Amino acid sequence: MYNGKKLEDCDVVVNPFTGNTIDMKKVMKDTSLAISVINSQYPFFSNLFRKLHFQYSFALPTAGTDGIRMIVNPEFFERLNIRQKVFIIMHEIMHCALTHMTRAKEHGFDAWKSNIAGDYEINGLLEQDGLVNASDLDDYLYNKKIAEEHWSFERIYMSNMPGPQMPSQTNPQENSSNQSSSSNQSSSSNQSSSGSPDNKPKSKDFVDGWNDALDAYKSGKLKK
Repeated sequence: MYNGKKLEDCDVVVNPFTGNTIDMKKVMKDTSLAISVINSQYPFFSNLFRKLHFQYSFALPTAGTDGIRMIVNPEFFERLNIRQKVFIIMHEIMHCALTHMTRAKEHGFDAWKSNIAGDYEINGLLEQDGLVNASDLDDYLYNKKIAEEHWSFERIYMSNMPGPQMPSQTNPQENSSNQSSSSNQSSSSNQSSSGSPDNKPKSKDFVDGWNDALDAYKSGKLKK
């Protein structure tokens, strides 16, 4: 929520963590275009996407899913081109299609490590299926051997493939690279992009939304 409104109901919003202004009209337009591309070119992903509730939030630095919602940071999404937006949406859908959340819970896997393993599996599958090129995955978790040999999620997890470190108790936007996920942080320790404490008062909607996202992350429900 933003000043009592959903982000998609605003023309312009300001990221409370970075102070940057986001043109929500453009974000919404580009999102609709990306979804149209998926509907017309990738019917498999289109059918699965319809089962997810798509929403924008600053609670995550990039994007994530809990199997019910697909949550996207509008500032992160605004920076992407249409091809990248299509990829991000398909990537999140695949976490659900491959039941990564359920499988990780069944095996007792660590939430952060299982997210990394899931990213390797998904990006390898998307590349092998020709939906993206290996060159498109330079900034993402991708391994040619894993892709070509079709390693399972469980095998990737047990192999301890390298990935981003779990964010420290700082700005949830600090690890906003494409392979990062939500940080484990309380709303009381939010910081601005300059690293200094952000003492601006937060609305109840903002605090409640952030705490909900934190609870989902801590329980392992929220995956990038």
